[in-house]
Amino acid sequence: MKHVLQLENRQKEMEYLVSKQMQGVDTKVFENWIRNIETVVNNQSIAIGDLVDKETEAFENRISHIETMLNNQFKAIGDLVDKDTKALENRIRNIETVVDNQSNAIYKDTKVFENRISHIETVVNNQSIAIGDLVDKETYMSAFSAELTPDSHSNYNEKGLVFVFGHVLLNIGNDYDPSTGIFTAPRKGLYVFHVSVRADNGNYVNLHLQANGKTVASVDTENNEKNDQSSASTLVQLEAGQIVKTVVDSSSSLPFENYASAYSVFTGYIIKAL
Repeated sequence: MKHVLQLENRQKEMEYLVSKQMQGVDTKVFENWIRNIETVVNNQSIAIGDLVDKETEAFENRISHIETMLNNQFKAIGDLVDKDTKALENRIRNIETVVDNQSNAIYKDTKVFENRISHIETVVNNQSIAIGDLVDKETYMSAFSAELTPDSHSNYNEKGLVFVFGHVLLNIGNDYDPSTGIFTAPRKGLYVFHVSVRADNGNYVNLHLQANGKTVASVDTENNEKNDQSSASTLVQLEAGQIVKTVVDSSSSLPFENYASAYSVFTGYIIKAL
């Protein structure tokens, strides 16, 4: 840039000298002088052009060098970022692997825990059912007691006729039917039955206590002029729905007196549900 300014200053000086010296100067001499000046200017222009080219080339070289340095730095930064990114990705993968392994372990532990809880619930339910059944068996009650009605004066002298104790004193569970004289077992279990009969004034009675059609006990009063009382008790195992009743044997001779009915009772109750 300095050379360009110097050239411009010299051109201005020459133009000034030319303007001063134009008067009285020979034209040829002036033309030669002009040519010399042009030659000098051209040479200087060429020199300046060469200098500018050199300066431009140096500047371009410096720029190229700077670009190369920048590219190398960018590449180094890129490599560093790539390495850090890969390292970060590897760390993330390791974390994901650990989390997956822990999740699988937790899932397995959860399954084991759920299975244990399910097993415990099953055991508890079974125990609850067993306890409920046990409590039901221990606390279940079915019991009755009935006596002859005061108007039981009919002749019970037909074999197999059900002897009806029609006046109910107790009937827990309503399993005894006073209209038929039959007790129906509500569930499987052990039952106790008792029957007692009184005959008066020379009358007599022979009764059989039957459980599900089978005689399990009998009562038989004496045939004399006095009053006579006969009783029997028994323990039987019944299935649900089986019946118990008292039936008359053909040797019975009735009627009873009114006051004798209170001494004739039929009683039964469950002692253990099975």
